[in-house]
Amino acid sequence: AMAAVAVTPLSFITTGTNPDILEAMAVAVAVVGLIVAATGFASYLIDERGRLESFERLQHLALNDALTGLANRVSFNDRLDHEIERAREGGAMTAVIVIDLDRFKEINDLRGHAAGDQALKIIARRLAKLTGDGEFVARLGGDEFAAIKQFKDQNELLGLVSRLEKSLFEPLLLDDFETVTGASIGVAVYPRDGADREKIGRAS
Repeated sequence: AMAAVAVTPLSFITTGTNPDILEAMAVAVAVVGLIVAATGFASYLIDERGRLESFERLQHLALNDALTGLANRVSFNDRLDHEIERAREGGAMTAVIVIDLDRFKEINDLRGHAAGDQALKIIARRLAKLTGDGEFVARLGGDEFAAIKQFKDQNELLGLVSRLEKSLFEPLLLDDFETVTGASIGVAVYPRDGADREKIGRAS
């Protein structure tokens, strides 16, 4: 028989939480339930003592990419909205840098999905190392990554783009196979290229 799944409602989530994040967390709860049911456990109960810890685990599932550990699209959108608001109030500029890997499909086709996953993890680690204070990097899905940077001097932005581009053209060692993916990089800046997340996303 299918296992029963009982989850205590996360009633302590504040009403001000971003609805996109709440939706992602609801999906995470459902996924956890399916996993638990599939493994044959009789029940899965989040009790009072573990509520905060469970909430943090669900939040991590909802806001981070499971493969690479980077922020996911939901996190990215929330952060971009926040950075646009900060830029609007402080007179700074916010850049979105969108990265599409050029030869990722070729790796998957020739070497299999395990090699493709390995490549994504390596690239994610490289991108994470290159981003510092005031910068944010995420995997949007598939072979698409993105970074956010708030800046006042355009040279700061150009420096980050140059570092990202250089790292994306460094060889990847996948077990006994070495390759270079390369990437196409698009940049859009608030407020020059758009007044909100959707317009900036289309321009990048």
